[in-house]
Amino acid sequence: MIPMVIVVDIRGQSDPLDSDRLDSGRPSRSRRRLYLWLPLFLLWLLLLPFALLLAPFLLAALWIMGRKPIAIFAATFDLLTAMTGTRVEVKSPDASVFIRVF
Repeated sequence: MIPMVIVVDIRGQSDPLDSDRLDSGRPSRSRRRLYLWLPLFLLWLLLLPFALLLAPFLLAALWIMGRKPIAIFAATFDLLTAMTGTRVEVKSPDASVFIRVF
């Protein structure tokens, strides 16, 4: 199944040069968090008419170039379906980003 939702979770410090931290010599405890649910199924619905209109032209162009259009479309679909379950985690001292694809 193609991915339907992507979740982005961004966590970071609100102000790395917090005045409380500088005065007391201890690290700041204030943190910011941004949590986004992005519905990919809406993107797929928007792209579907364009894909249907461009598919015959793309098939003809691939056939003229000597490529196997059905194999290329199958590989593209396999790539999209393999994205489901992908997790990306990026951490740094100041912030971290977590991305999950459902």
